[in-house]
Amino acid sequence: MTRRFLGALVAFSLLAACAVPIPRVLAPPAGPDVCTSWGDLPITVDIDKSAEGYRRQVARAMSDWNYAMGRDAFVWHEDAEKPSDVLMVTGDVSDDDHGDRATGLAASECENGRPSTVVTLEPIDIVAVYHNATHELGHALGLGHSTNDTSIMRRSMKKSLMGNWDTEGFYRITEGDARLARALHPPRGAVVSRVEAP
Repeated sequence: MTRRFLGALVAFSLLAACAVPIPRVLAPPAGPDVCTSWGDLPITVDIDKSAEGYRRQVARAMSDWNYAMGRDAFVWHEDAEKPSDVLMVTGDVSDDDHGDRATGLAASECENGRPSTVVTLEPIDIVAVYHNATHELGHALGLGHSTNDTSIMRRSMKKSLMGNWDTEGFYRITEGDARLARALHPPRGAVVSRVEAP
């Protein structure tokens, strides 16, 4: 009886160990130089002429992350001497490993020791652009995909559910997303700004 109990306990422990979730964190982008300042906030965002019409949706996505982080995670790029950390563009997003047609894509590389991310948004309806911008900015923070059906970081989002997050809880920055982002970027201050579209 004791041997059977110990065997069951060991089997359960092994199953429990296999069930430990893998952290949803992306590795810092590798490039010609090491990204020594990966994790430095705030991350500066600029918009290409192609995405100018979506400035308000991008500002809303930036504000939502700032609120979730409890400080300024994203600010508009203002230093003409330096490139922005994130550049929002629009264009055709080809199929990749998502399995379905992607409507947004974040591609990062290292530039002068700091990650440089280009976010491509497919020019679709306004609600979808907001959701995709929020998702891709999550990648810029270092987050990977989530298995949570309501998370903005879900690998693929159903367009029919976008915009229902206020009432039904779909596709929003969950507490799990925010907690992981905060862990990746330990606070040095606590300034929270609402981002306006200039």
